[in-house]
Amino acid sequence: MFNSSKRGGGGLPRSCTGNVGKISKDLDRPSRDVNDAIHAVKNRGGWRGFGANKNPDVVVDTSSGEAYPKLPDGTVSDESIGNLYDYLEDPD
Repeated sequence: MFNSSKRGGGGLPRSCTGNVGKISKDLDRPSRDVNDAIHAVKNRGGWRGFGANKNPDVVVDTSSGEAYPKLPDGTVSDESIGNLYDYLEDPD
């Protein structure tokens, strides 16, 4: 898990955030598009939450677009559930 890794003493890389405004700014995309992409990643087949929580918060690595769910204990999974770029249209 990111939180138990030895990267810089543990924790998430600086490029990871759950703040949609920061993700939007870093990806240079509108917040609405980022929200839609996050929901598309979370709704894709083969993955749908943990136990009773079918809609967990996610953290996005803005350097890659990979989305990682928050686990029930509050830590962040080290396994991506998808990439936002797969659901964001190319900017005009």
